[in-house]
Amino acid sequence: MQTKMGSRMKKFQIVPGVIIWILLFLIYCSRNANNPIGSDFFERDSYGSENHLLIYPSSSDTFFQIPFNTGNSSRLYFGKYMGRKAYSLIKFANFQDSGSVDSAFVKLYIDEILGAKTGSVDANIYIVQTPWEDSEMDWNTLQYIMTSMTGQPIDTVRINADDDSICFFLPPATVEQWLSDKNQDYGFLITSEDDNFMVKLFSEEANSDSTPEPNITIYMTVDTTKDTLQRGTAEDVSLIYEYIEPTSDRLVLSTTTGYCIYLSFNLDSIPEKAILNRAVVHLTTDTSLSFPDNQDTLELKAYPIYDPDWSFPSVKYNQYITYVGSVYKDSAGVNITHMVQTWIKGIEENYGLVLKVKSENKEQFTRFFFSTSADSALMPRLDIYYTLPPSSRF
Repeated sequence: MQTKMGSRMKKFQIVPGVIIWILLFLIYCSRNANNPIGSDFFERDSYGSENHLLIYPSSSDTFFQIPFNTGNSSRLYFGKYMGRKAYSLIKFANFQDSGSVDSAFVKLYIDEILGAKTGSVDANIYIVQTPWEDSEMDWNTLQYIMTSMTGQPIDTVRINADDDSICFFLPPATVEQWLSDKNQDYGFLITSEDDNFMVKLFSEEANSDSTPEPNITIYMTVDTTKDTLQRGTAEDVSLIYEYIEPTSDRLVLSTTTGYCIYLSFNLDSIPEKAILNRAVVHLTTDTSLSFPDNQDTLELKAYPIYDPDWSFPSVKYNQYITYVGSVYKDSAGVNITHMVQTWIKGIEENYGLVLKVKSENKEQFTRFFFSTSADSALMPRLDIYYTLPPSSRF
């Protein structure tokens, strides 16, 4: 009897000891969690000895323009500023009414005026004669629309630097046509030829009580009864012309004109047995060239390239493997640890990567970055953080 009791007591003593040992093991692993749970326990000599390696891109770093649509932007632009020229197209919600139009009054709300803070600008209004969709608008479509517009603008509106809105009348006959046949409602185009004065408007996508969208008020006569219609925007879109000659001294990311950055890094300097902890691409912003300003955060995506020849304009990259980062004020960064791991392990070929703006069809920004021709403190780099295996294990 005593023997059985003694045996049971020993078992009860062993179980708490095992539990305590497991708890201590897990606590140790959680504190040293650079790698998956438990791996650092067997490499204790590596803990606290992380190495940092800077890798600069090859001189083949460049940027290239890939046009895309910006119909979902919450802002509209028109005018000329910092070497850019912007056009906006607006059409109103389909009308279900008919009658004699006495007058039609349009109001656009200004968010900001870029460039000159004093003086004025003349905005030119043109009636659009051909169909368009904001989700499909591109430069080819815009050129076709502008070719089809004949004669002088239907109105020229003077805008002062401190104005908060733009108001003008549309021809009654044009609006009557929109009322009688919704398929003829092509809206209008607004632009300006004045330099250093770009107007930033709230669009349909602003979608806030404090940021009203463009609207039209129609005063009309139905039979003998006076009536007033108010309609908001059906579709709107801006296109900003911005050609930047690729040069060796700068890189460009843009939502306005589709510029993206291509980088290639030689990874031979990473030790063969290195355990990769982090790999982050960094770029330094030339803040003097930011459009429209340098305050808003711009989200980025990085994709691995699988085109060894970088055949522009259709460099092939894996759009299903994405790494998200951001640009804020004077720097940009994207964590591409897994991408680099696949390269150094030979799972994928290292043909470089492409950086693009995350929401290309929404807000409109341009950011310039220093290239490999800049000082080493400013040029793009890949920060590699790694540890080496210990000389002995236990």
